[in-house]
Amino acid sequence: MREFTEKHHAFIAATFYDLLTKRYGRRGEAAFILATQRYAEQRGNRMAQRAIRDGKASISQLFTFFFSCSTFSDLRQITNFEPTT
Repeated sequence: MREFTEKHHAFIAATFYDLLTKRYGRRGEAAFILATQRYAEQRGNRMAQRAIRDGKASISQLFTFFFSCSTFSDLRQITNFEPTT
């Protein structure tokens, strides 16, 4: 089996964008943009978590990861952090 490259991923995304905008117009474009942003946030979080796990996280990565969590409970759940009282 052949592996997918970045060109394959780009083709799939571009085709999906084309189909969405042709069928749904501006709503399709808005949906694509939202989905792309959500995917980028999730991917960034996975990368930051992996860096933390592997001990390779830089301060900027940790800062980005911390502020991408919508609430402190999200951060606590992801990192298994429990504050001391």
